[in-house]
Amino acid sequence: MRNHRPKCEHNLLLCVLCALSALSAFTSSAFAELRLAAVFGDHMVLQQQARAPVWGWADPGQNIEIETDWLDATIPVKADAKGRWRIIVPTPDASHEPRTIWVRSGEVEIELRDVLIGEVWVCSGQSNMEFTVTESLNPQRDIDAARYPDIRLFHVPKRPAGRPQHDVNSRWQPCSPQTIGDFSAVAYFFGRHLHQELGVPIGLIE
Repeated sequence: MRNHRPKCEHNLLLCVLCALSALSAFTSSAFAELRLAAVFGDHMVLQQQARAPVWGWADPGQNIEIETDWLDATIPVKADAKGRWRIIVPTPDASHEPRTIWVRSGEVEIELRDVLIGEVWVCSGQSNMEFTVTESLNPQRDIDAARYPDIRLFHVPKRPAGRPQHDVNSRWQPCSPQTIGDFSAVAYFFGRHLHQELGVPIGLIE
């Protein structure tokens, strides 16, 4: 590979084309087996009393099914010609009880553990929403007190790209003094208030 690398430093357009080609190759190979979008994983929160969409990728035409520990039957779906699939999962009332979801295709199984059912909020914006807990007033006090295992955090990192991306590189984390410092202060204080007032699990997607 090293001998065939183009000399991109003298041609910006060629650099861009090389990058897009590499991304396309990575995307195709990454979607060739059963996979969930990153927002579906251990410790996630699903919206209560809803028809929650769950999606991912597999081989084209592959049969997939989802099983949960709160539904009596599995939910089947088939990947389309591009390997994309999407399932609607009915969710129960909010609960602090950890739930489990299984996604299967043939002999391959993905198990999602410690899933909570509650309220899920997407917290989006520019400078105000990006202001972190570490940068807020009296940050150490709030960081030390951030022991809310039923508040779950999902941070979408910045990733400049020339076209829309299929997925993100992130994962759900329970709220703790170790995880809250770099999270959005607005999102956290909002989610903490809801958690205390409603008494249900809260999922925050920043």
